[in-house]
Amino acid sequence: MTSKQSVPSTQAVDMVQRLIDDVAAQPELALGQAFSLTRERLAARTTPPDVGGALEDLGLTLTESTDPLEAPLYGNVFLAMAGALQGADRVDRENFGEALTAGLDSVQTVGDTSPARRQLTDTLIAARNAYRDAAQSGQPFSACLDRMVAACPAGRESAGPPLPALTLQTMARSIQAALS
Repeated sequence: MTSKQSVPSTQAVDMVQRLIDDVAAQPELALGQAFSLTRERLAARTTPPDVGGALEDLGLTLTESTDPLEAPLYGNVFLAMAGALQGADRVDRENFGEALTAGLDSVQTVGDTSPARRQLTDTLIAARNAYRDAAQSGQPFSACLDRMVAACPAGRESAGPPLPALTLQTMARSIQAALS
C-alpha cells in the first residue's frame, strides 16, 4: 500500500534549514559551527534547491570540514540521503525510507570505530528498522516518522538528545509540520 502523504521537495528544504538551526543552536554540539556554514552555501545558490540539493549542500559543507573530526562522517550520511532524494518532486514515505537506508549504508561502509560513528550507526539502525517496520505494516508517512523518532536513543536528559537523535527528530518534526 502506498502512502498518499507527501511534501513537495521545495517545501522539504525547510527540513534542512531547521536542521541547521537546531544543531547550530546547541552550544554543547561541536558540529554546530560546521552545520551553520551551510547557510552560506545555500544563500550563494542562484536558484532555490530542492531537498536533495539542500541535503547535498549540507553534506558537502560537512565533508569539507575537519573541525570537528566527525563532520565528514555526518556529511557522508547527508550526501547519501541527498542522492536518494535527488530529483524527487515530493518527499514521501517510500523515498524518505530509501534516504534513511542510504544514510545508514554510507556510515556502515566507514572503517572508523570511533564512539561518534558507533552512536550514529546504532541510532540509524534503530530508526531505520522502526521506520521500515511501520512502512511495511502500511502506516502513513507521519506514523512512520513517529516510530523512527521513538526508536532513537534519548541520551543525556540535561544536555538534550545526542546529535544523531536530534537530527532525526528535527527532520521528522519538520516533515510532519509540512504534512499538516
